[in-house]
Order: sequence, then C-alpha cells, then structure tokens
Amino acid sequence: MGMNIMDILTTKQCYDIFAFKFSSINLFFTILIVPVIFFLLFLLSQLSRSYAKLKQSDSIIMKTYYSFIWGVCGFNLIRVVLSMFMYHYPTDNRVFSIPFLVVNCTLIFLEVSVVIFMTFRYVVSEYEAIKRTGVISILFSILHTSVQIVLIFVLELDLYGYSETSEHTNWNYMYWFISSAVFVVIYLVIMILPKTSLRYRVPSRASFYYYVQFLFFEYLFFSIGGLLVSFSLDIGYCFIDLYMILHFALYAPVLYYCFLAEFFRNLRVPSAYNDLLSQYIT
Repeated sequence: MGMNIMDILTTKQCYDIFAFKFSSINLFFTILIVPVIFFLLFLLSQLSRSYAKLKQSDSIIMKTYYSFIWGVCGFNLIRVVLSMFMYHYPTDNRVFSIPFLVVNCTLIFLEVSVVIFMTFRYVVSEYEAIKRTGVISILFSILHTSVQIVLIFVLELDLYGYSETSEHTNWNYMYWFISSAVFVVIYLVIMILPKTSLRYRVPSRASFYYYVQFLFFEYLFFSIGGLLVSFSLDIGYCFIDLYMILHFALYAPVLYYCFLAEFFRNLRVPSAYNDLLSQYIT
C-alpha cells in the first residue's frame, strides 16, 4: 500500500538523507560549505583583474557590491562552521547564540542594503542613496536582531540551537515562519510595483528583479517549512533544507551574477598594463 497524506507530511526522509555523514561531516553541511569555498576560490582567481577594473571605475556602488560579495561569502562560511559546531556539540546555553546573532545581523544588513539602494538610486543621487541605504539597513537589521534577542534571552526560545532537549521547538519554528513571511510579503510587493503606477519610481533593471525573485522563493520555502514544522509536520524540514542551500550556497553567486558579472565581463585592462606586459613578452 502507498503512503497516505499524513505519512508523507510526517516523514523525516529529508532529515535522514542530509544527516548522512562523510567522516565527521554530514552531507548537509558538505552541500552548504563546498559551493562557498569554490566561489571564494573563483573570486581569488579573479582578484587582480577585478581590482584593475574597480580601480578604473568611478562607481562607488560597484566597489560596494564587490565588498558585499566578499562579506557575504565570509559570513556565510562562519555561519556554516558555527552550525557544524552546534550540531556536533549541542547545548542549551543561550550564550552560544550570540555569534549567530552577530553573523545573522550582518547578513540581513547586506541583503536588504542591495534592495534599498537600488530603490533609492532612481529617485536621488548616488551619494544620497548610499547614505539613506546605510541608515535604513542598519535600523532594519538592528530591529530584526533585537526581536531575536528578546526571544532567545527573555522568552528562552532556542532559535539557533541544536539541543535535543530544547523546549518550545514549535514556537521556534513559528517565529521563523512569521519572520520569513514578512520578507516574502516585502519582496512580493517589490515584484508587483513595476506593474503599478509607481513603475517609474522603481528600478527597471531586469537583474534587480532576478535578485528579488531569488530572495522571494528563498524565504517562501523557509516560511512554508517553518509553518509545517511548527505543526509537527516533519516534511517541513525539506523546505527548510532547501532554503538553507539557496541562502548559504547560492546567494553570493546570484548576487555576483545579478550586479557584477556584466561589469567584470566588459573588463578592459589598462593600456599602461598592456605596455608593461608587452615589454616582457617582446
């Protein structure tokens, strides 16, 4: 006989598959960390060429985007390593949530900064857009992190822990559902705006909306997963795992593709460099 709907909804098959271990590292963390390392190697291989192009350019935003790429990769790597540590050494000590809060706050700041800047860029000057972006992104990331601090240290929810004895697991995932749903609504509104009378006040660049669509589906998967797990439906872990893979393994490459790939593809090495190179060749 086949599985009925409740058997499917309560299965831990995704959890069991990703818990498969290579030596002391399970499959899930391998899937998360390997793409980040390869993308970092790609950035390193292009470092001299990228530096030459950025030095030629007067665009502050391109330099900012490039810094963001490195920041996202670095903090994602730290986040995965912290998760691996907490997975192998689970604890109820809330102090171990502090590094997660710092890293998550930084990643949220970087993520929303791109969206906010691209929105302001079309209505004010570049410098004014950067200033407004910084203020709003900092306030948003601090507010987002402050809510988590209250939940962790006041209401004692174990938002980042892996302890098997952790209580209120359903409430933990209900928070992640609500938090992700807020982002889903925000990104959905941004995708709808070009179809409204406000279309002249929002970005027209297609790659910006590819970026927003990626974030929309990313948080949609997380919100669905959080809702299902909060009602003890273990199939929700499959959606959460998919979110984790998208966010930690693919977010930085998507950011690079949407805002920097074309910029670096049109790279022209400075003529002075060519003259110097020709001296050695000839």
